[in-house]
Amino acid sequence: MVWFYDQYAPNAADRTHPYASPIHGMLHGLPPLLIQVSTSEILRDDSTRFAALAAAAEVDLVDAPVSGGA
Repeated sequence: MVWFYDQYAPNAADRTHPYASPIHGMLHGLPPLLIQVSTSEILRDDSTRFAALAAAAEVDLVDAPVSGGA
């Protein structure tokens, strides 16, 4: 995963900027969200955490796990 982080945001400090990682931003006032993640997705925990934070921020949310995956 480090290689991907380095490609997406070479400066480690930028990785917590909301534009690079919305989980670090203000979630209040977002439009409704649909989060679909495969049960075998490597970043599933991040998606679950984002869904929990969005729900806590009172964002309308549909969290729809998808079975399987590659």
